Amino acid sequence: YFLSFSYDEGITEEKLLVDNIEIFDLNKKNNNSALNSIIDTFKLYKNKLIISVLPSNYKMYTDAFFSFFNKMEIIDKNVNFSDIVELISTLSKKEMKLFNELILAADISIEKVEYIEDFSKNKVFNLLSHYKINNNHSVMFSSISDSSGTQIFMAYIAKIIKLKKTGGILIIDEIDRSLHTLLSKSLITLFNATENKNIQLLTTSHDLELLDCLNLFRKDQIWFTYKDNKQVYFYSLNDFKPALDKQVRNKTMISYLKGTFGALPHPNIEEVFYED
Repeated sequence: YFLSFSYDEGITEEKLLVDNIEIFDLNKKNNNSALNSIIDTFKLYKNKLIISVLPSNYKMYTDAFFSFFNKMEIIDKNVNFSDIVELISTLSKKEMKLFNELILAADISIEKVEYIEDFSKNKVFNLLSHYKINNNHSVMFSSISDSSGTQIFMAYIAKIIKLKKTGGILIIDEIDRSLHTLLSKSLITLFNATENKNIQLLTTSHDLELLDCLNLFRKDQIWFTYKDNKQVYFYSLNDFKPALDKQVRNKTMISYLKGTFGALPHPNIEEVFYED
């Protein structure tokens, strides 16, 4: 399935192919007059997807399409602690056991997390964190005692556990927020493991240290994004060949900061701040 759009023109391209056979193309005529009529009508709107209005005899294609997108799980920057508690509350007993094993393995000073149903009308107090510090055991409300990084880490692993069974795509905006580089790396390793057969991760990150984790990513898995006044540019590290630059996969972070791959900001705040 291909889709192209721009801010000014709306949808400029949309087409669906199944086993290399073209089902429809927004910009082409085909042998089905009914389908052509639908395309001619809806392409005028510039914001309507043709695939969402295909006739019932195309159901086999549209079902597969929507099933793919329905398996997407998104964790954005606006997730709050109530959302995290709600997510953890859906874990089964077996899943909660795995959740706590991962919490312990993360080395974030928590022995286990406990969800107590109906403990409080305010759901944020239904999650408790167990600590062992200097051989002293203590239990505190997770919403108060745990850092924002710990809380978002809980959301990540709860989502991953749910997807382990169903499969799907996990989309995370800035996976590294409030997390140590090694913890971010550990999370990403779950997806590139040979044991993972059905979960894909799409994430953004500003943690440049991840660029130099040679065994963490393939070159084609690292993409840079840059925008100017005209458009957004999106390109892969794989576009840069080692024959042209030996640093493409060696000291990648340093090469990036030198401008080898572009996609660099150009802040000038000091000059502006101290300008007379």
